Amino acid sequence: MAAIHASLAAALACLRRLTDLFGRLNFELLDAENRNRLKGLASRSILMFPVDCSWVPSRTPHEALDWMQRLSTMIDEADSEAVSRQLKLWARVSLESKPAEKKAHKKPHTRPAFKKKQLVSHQSDFSRYALLHGDWRDSRDRCITRFEEPVPTLEISVLEHALISGAWTANVTAGGNSWTSGDWSCCCWYSDAEADFCELKWEPAPGVTVYRQLLWSRISHFLLVAEEVRAPEMTGIAIESRLPVVAGWKALADGRSREWQLHQGDAVARILPIFCAQERVQNTDGHLSCESHSILTRNSTERTGLYSAFVIDWDADRRQAPAQWGPLTVAEDGKRIPPHHACAARWRVGDQLWIVFHQAEKGDSARTALGLHSPHETVISSVADGKYKSLVEVE
Repeated sequence: MAAIHASLAAALACLRRLTDLFGRLNFELLDAENRNRLKGLASRSILMFPVDCSWVPSRTPHEALDWMQRLSTMIDEADSEAVSRQLKLWARVSLESKPAEKKAHKKPHTRPAFKKKQLVSHQSDFSRYALLHGDWRDSRDRCITRFEEPVPTLEISVLEHALISGAWTANVTAGGNSWTSGDWSCCCWYSDAEADFCELKWEPAPGVTVYRQLLWSRISHFLLVAEEVRAPEMTGIAIESRLPVVAGWKALADGRSREWQLHQGDAVARILPIFCAQERVQNTDGHLSCESHSILTRNSTERTGLYSAFVIDWDADRRQAPAQWGPLTVAEDGKRIPPHHACAARWRVGDQLWIVFHQAEKGDSARTALGLHSPHETVISSVADGKYKSLVEVE
């Protein structure tokens, strides 16, 4: 990646010089459409630059900042609010702050919601990646998934630290056969002021489909990571996945519950396996652990499909708040629906409650879980005062 960014900076600088030269001669090197594409390339390159300078050959913040400042000259001032804020954050965090300094406590305040033109999250079918970005007005939290290779990769940065970086591996089993890699594509993308949603799809064999979902909450500071395997004509379904945790994070397991926490300095990321029973003394079908510098999940069923998810929560105000979670019963017309057809889970941290609802096969009417009635394939919603506010609804 260092080589890509180094060559990209040189190429963009060359195009900039040529554009200026042709402008002096009253010629246009690029038409309006290609100029806009060039601006988009420059701004997206800056927004995807990693927190830890790992793509910079010398790995110095000074070189990283210089690289981004040179790219920012390609963008009109009116369109560069997010980029300008990113540059200021880089200057403050990477160049000015000292490890021993303690940040001053900020008074809580409510920011106005994003407008559509302010969103920097985006997805590209051509380049086969998706960027899920936090509130760039005061953070560099973001998630990037790339799926151009047979094994997708995932990069997550929170609280000014790189948390996850590397191959998002999977070992899928169905009907006695196993698969570990293949052709991934993005089958669903949604982005608004509150959240980003990305769904990836892989068909390792006829009749077998694997889905991966990422729901990034810009306001509540959590990421839901879900996986599903569908094989209607097969049984013995299983999936084992692994996400590499960046060095420097210390994993701590809760003694009574299945919660894990990742610590680095003052930063804390809580890992909640919401489809598993919360208490360790209770049996459960799934498994999640954060050992050997990775987040490992295992799920299996003798049915024709499965769906499971876990949540990464890094909100500082909920760091010490009690957490509760667990799977829910899904019903249709008063009858219980088996989990391989439809399932749901809820999780509460402090006073905040959320629910995820998913169905592999839609019923004849809307199905219900915890008072949520929905005909949709996937619903992720917050719950407050008995009212549901959907972050995303997937048809």
